[in-house]
Amino acid sequence: MTWPANATLSDTDGKVTGTFGSQFGRGPGLRNRRGKALKLTLVAQTPQGDLTVTMTGDLDGDSIVNGKAEVSGLGQMEWSAKRIKQ
Repeated sequence: MTWPANATLSDTDGKVTGTFGSQFGRGPGLRNRRGKALKLTLVAQTPQGDLTVTMTGDLDGDSIVNGKAEVSGLGQMEWSAKRIKQ
């Protein structure tokens, strides 16, 4: 099953900031990067209440691969991302 989501992320000196949104909700979070490893922790605001999401993945050029997301109450799922060039 696929759930599309959008993120606007910016990397400054290894600190990633931005927002994330999907059908489950939208929210900012704490983000960090070590080398090519990325970890995003956010609390999405949904109609059913706040939902904590911890996402990990590896930076590979303009993509994030090997992504795992731990969603409170829903378990773990895989994810990936690709930069949209404007």
